[in-house]
Amino acid sequence: MQNKEFGDPEDDEERPLMEHILELRDRMLVTLVAIIILSVIAFVFSFEAIRWVVNPVMDPSELVVYDPLETILIQFNFSFIFAVGAGLPIIIYEAFKFMEPGLFENEKRFFALITPASLLLFFMGVTVAYFLVVPVVADLVFYMGEGVVEPAISIELAYNFVMSIIATFGFLFQLPIVLLLAIKTDLISPTFLRDKRIFIYIGFFVLASIFSPDPTLVSQAIVTVVFIILYEASLAVGWYITPRTERDIKTFLRKFERTGGLFGVGGALLAFYLAVNLGLPWWTLVPLVATVFYIGHRLSFRVILNNKALNIGILGPIIATIATETIIRTLETTNEAIPIILIVILILGITYGLESLQKHIQRKRT
Repeated sequence: MQNKEFGDPEDDEERPLMEHILELRDRMLVTLVAIIILSVIAFVFSFEAIRWVVNPVMDPSELVVYDPLETILIQFNFSFIFAVGAGLPIIIYEAFKFMEPGLFENEKRFFALITPASLLLFFMGVTVAYFLVVPVVADLVFYMGEGVVEPAISIELAYNFVMSIIATFGFLFQLPIVLLLAIKTDLISPTFLRDKRIFIYIGFFVLASIFSPDPTLVSQAIVTVVFIILYEASLAVGWYITPRTERDIKTFLRKFERTGGLFGVGGALLAFYLAVNLGLPWWTLVPLVATVFYIGHRLSFRVILNNKALNIGILGPIIATIATETIIRTLETTNEAIPIILIVILILGITYGLESLQKHIQRKRT
């Protein structure tokens, strides 16, 4: 009898090559359609979004255009990037379902753990870059040329400058995922990472100095501290994902499964920070982002980890959030929106409670 955690994949039956190709075609088609639809939606508000993107560099009204097609090409570029980012859950899900027949149970679970964490880390990197690194680098560059040249920056250059930095930090913040994968595949051990941490800290500061040059060293220090926190968190998790027994894996999974609320709270805090700095209505952005983060966590466990259909109750927060966005526009004061926000939070709590109850009943039956 095969071990459920480490035995053969559930669907170990060999399939014809053409069947794999056809399935790959269908899943790529679903992904492509999703990206096209999201691109069209993003294009509608792309110009206003681009103004937010370039704002840390210079007032958008002071930017210039050197090519008649420059603005429209940037809008297409932004729409595509937004579509890929927003459609990432669909892309990941389709990729997982294609690989699922050949995965072991413990591989499915590890996939479920890193997927929401990777998305969260990427958004953290983008946030740090946009609100901390980009303004500092832009101010430093303009300061060095002050009194010598008059800046006349095109919107394309400003856009590419910001996007390159935030994309770089988004991927740099994948460090914990890279470390966990290296630990999981036995390329490195948590002991090695612990013993060499002082040299790695120095490397973090060097990287921060390259991507966030600040004569005061404040930006480098902040970015370095962020990387150290991510590194230490990866190291702590690394001890859990190198278990010796099946029981160790289940214990860690139970602990991680209880962090759904933390994902929601983290999303809410991130949304509030973005709303304050971008001048957006926090009473709609906070519940929306918190719901997305929460659903991302629950979806990972319900669909990928347990390989079951998503609890229909999870649709409650989505419906409530859409209704909130619609109703908020008709309200005159913020106080009138508080009951609606409480309703969203209540539905989140009820949904989580129903899922916990359902899980408890399933345990009793088994």
